Amino acid sequence: MSSQREKVNWLIHTCYVRQDHDECLKIIEQQLLETAFCEYPIYVKALILRQRGQIQDSLSLFQSATCLNPHNTANLKQVGHSLYLLGKHKQAVEVYDEAQRISEEASKRGARTDDWELLHSKGMCYTYLKDFTQAVDCFKKANSLQRHDATFMQLGRCYEQQEMFDEALRVYEDAVDYSPENAELLTTMGLLWLRQGDSARAVLHLGNAMTHDPRSAKAILGWGSITQDNQDMDVALVKYRIAAVATPNSAQLWNNIGMCFFGKSKFVAAISWATTLATAALASASRSNRASSIKSRVVESYLGRRNSSISFTSSSFVLSFWRGRRRRRRSGGASDCCDCWDCRDWR
Repeated sequence: MSSQREKVNWLIHTCYVRQDHDECLKIIEQQLLETAFCEYPIYVKALILRQRGQIQDSLSLFQSATCLNPHNTANLKQVGHSLYLLGKHKQAVEVYDEAQRISEEASKRGARTDDWELLHSKGMCYTYLKDFTQAVDCFKKANSLQRHDATFMQLGRCYEQQEMFDEALRVYEDAVDYSPENAELLTTMGLLWLRQGDSARAVLHLGNAMTHDPRSAKAILGWGSITQDNQDMDVALVKYRIAAVATPNSAQLWNNIGMCFFGKSKFVAAISWATTLATAALASASRSNRASSIKSRVVESYLGRRNSSISFTSSSFVLSFWRGRRRRRRSGGASDCCDCWDCRDWR
């Protein structure tokens, strides 16, 4: 009977790894009609449904697979992951605890049970529950079993959220030693050094990140802001052109671009870019129903918060500029934007 249930498992596996999911589901349904209590077909079907966004349905199937084989930690880990994706973090932790208990019992019988993924997933749940002490403990244990870039990143973020920046930097330094070509790690470390006020080390790590990933928008924004502080606006604009392709709706990017023109004393060009900044900010704010009064907040951020050394009369100037722009457009007047080389190049 066991061989009858497992006779097409190889075919199911082959279709799944080839990402031929429709054919895979047909084979699974046919197999379940013949023998309903088949663990592996149910497991694979649940994986496919979760990839298609049907997380609740996949959870039910993973639970069914767990009922068929309660001592299989792979089933329990998938149940926990589905609960995690549904935002049920406490329930996910309970499932991971049960999986860990089964693993420990198996280790007493001589089986190898070093499971980095189990501890990492458990740490992610604790992070969302804001229990950073437990999360740090899980991530450290996961790294002691097998080091991964993702675990280093999550451990560093836990320290950052607790404002333990020295510990976070030590974690990122260990991560960079382990994976020196990871652009995301280098960017994160560079931004943390920038947050700590060490521009020299920030430039070093952000520059290395752009070496490995020249189109990294986060690295370009961090590196460009330092370049702007050094009044090298043209170099910053060259980098921002690259970032604009990757993140065209980034309000921070258009804010920095506008401030570059402002720093070059091209005030009309700087204000004209506030329209793009407002559009990007509105696109972001509309997703969280905070679009009201966005222009005033954009102007405040655009002309005040970006650089405390910049002084401007008031946001009413920009608002009146926008009103005048609309009047000129209605009357068929000339465009308010200047026709300098910089503006033409960015249009």
